[in-house]
Amino acid sequence: MDDKTKRAIALWRLGVLGALVSARLLHGDRVLLFHQIAARVHQMPDGKLARLSPDTIESWYYAHKHGGFEALYPCTRSDCGRSRSIAPEVAELILRAKREKPRRSIRRIIRMLERAKTVVPGALSRSSVHRLLKLAGVSARPVRGPSAERRSFLAEHAGDLWVGDALHGPRVIAPDGRVCKSYMLSQIDNATRFIVHSYFTLSEDACAQEYGLKQAILKYGLPLTLVCLMVLMLVLVPWWMLIGLIPMP
Repeated sequence: MDDKTKRAIALWRLGVLGALVSARLLHGDRVLLFHQIAARVHQMPDGKLARLSPDTIESWYYAHKHGGFEALYPCTRSDCGRSRSIAPEVAELILRAKREKPRRSIRRIIRMLERAKTVVPGALSRSSVHRLLKLAGVSARPVRGPSAERRSFLAEHAGDLWVGDALHGPRVIAPDGRVCKSYMLSQIDNATRFIVHSYFTLSEDACAQEYGLKQAILKYGLPLTLVCLMVLMLVLVPWWMLIGLIPMP
């Protein structure tokens, strides 16, 4: 807590005391004012609302009486930066476990200490462990990958990547008279979101996928990469050879 914040709190405490500072009061009058002030809701310098006990107001009154305005400054705790509810040796183990694997959750760290019989089950609360990690600056989990901005994957140029997709359509009557499900198979350019080819079929097997891909290639040429729901084909292998579009050497 910096000096500016401490001074703001001291001024607020002086304002709470009000008439207790300037008026000459008998003991009974002071006690009555302690309770009257405690019955009010006070707005703190940070905007939060708080209720004070008569004992707290009385302690501020005598602190100001004997030490002046400076006595109303909040005191810095001697254990500032350390958890008061967790033993130092246990706190050290918690911080070590978190720093070894920053993605470890609070729940997992507590279970580790309980299983190792370092602490009694239920002795550590998640809130106290969180406060300890926050004080040490290691409470947040690291972000995977670049953290500046995240967007859906998008190819740079048209034709770099086609994605094969299938949509389940309505039930229809097949040429042989059977009632069966229909499928809409599509080839979509990832960079432009342009539908290269799309058609309905009675199956989503490899043969149906191959037919739709052939039609797309005949119209727009070969893409660099194709990702299909049925088969994953990468540029590391000339995938068009796999479906008989170009004969194998």
